[in-house]
Amino acid sequence: MSESKHTPGPWDNRSRVTVVRQTSTGEWIAEVGGRTTPEARINACLIAAAPDLLAAAEAALAWIDNNTTRAEYDHTGEPLRAAIAKAKGETT
Repeated sequence: MSESKHTPGPWDNRSRVTVVRQTSTGEWIAEVGGRTTPEARINACLIAAAPDLLAAAEAALAWIDNNTTRAEYDHTGEPLRAAIAKAKGETT
């Protein structure tokens, strides 16, 4: 798998408000909305979880690569591989 180019985690979402930042340096990563609606809070949680979700998807794909038949792989591995590529900006 290719080397990560995204800002490494952990990220936080400032107690479920709308701003997400890299916690190790305090660098701002994203601001979701600008208001603290329930939807904005959930969006911030999703963005904060992105590095962990990517790592879990890569681990799952490694397992799928080694433990499934071709038919099973086509059903589970290909969509997961596409999602990982999208998350890494490797698709057009």
